[in-house]
Amino acid sequence: SPKNTHVLVNPQRDIREGSYVNLSCMSHANPPPSRYACYRTSEVMTKGDVQTLSFPSVRAHHAGQYFCVASNRVGPQTSLVTSPTVLYPPKNTPILARPSSVVDAVGPDESGQYYCKAQNQIGVHSSPVLTVRVRGHLKALASAVGVSAGLISLTLAIMIRKNAHRAETADKANKEEPEDARDSSHPSVISLTDALPLSQAVNHSSASSYITVHCSMLPSPDQ
Repeated sequence: SPKNTHVLVNPQRDIREGSYVNLSCMSHANPPPSRYACYRTSEVMTKGDVQTLSFPSVRAHHAGQYFCVASNRVGPQTSLVTSPTVLYPPKNTPILARPSSVVDAVGPDESGQYYCKAQNQIGVHSSPVLTVRVRGHLKALASAVGVSAGLISLTLAIMIRKNAHRAETADKANKEEPEDARDSSHPSVISLTDALPLSQAVNHSSASSYITVHCSMLPSPDQ
């Protein structure tokens, strides 16, 4: 049966994307192998009397684990696995703007279009353009002034409300004060309903020839 069966990769090194690549199943046998089968992992790539698997323009997705089986009338032999590597330049290069990358000291002068380049030994690739707009200092200042004005207005409203409440309380107390307490400084005159008229008082005795007027001062609320 065949011996020393192996996969020969050409070129052996620096396989670049887009280049021409051959994978050949090599074996020593007598009689020579009459049948070959080339596999990628468990997928059959070629099978028959052709011992070479060709990639006219190899791509990154062609990389993987390859092995082959060589057979003659005596029997088959399976090679070891070989893993060719395909080199390719950067692809799908994005530029991202996230809150974690925001710079506090950024100014309006930093507004503009940004892009990045990724490069390796095979090639270079540029990202799409990202437009960055920075809010000006005047807008930020206007926002700060607006907040301050709101706080001042709230403080004034609270003070005015407190003063109005105090005035309302004092006015209510004055209305509830009794009238006799407010007029306590004026003497009261008590008229005698039993006193006789002056025209009749002349004919009476001297004991009833006069009327009596009682004047008194009401005690103040403090006494």
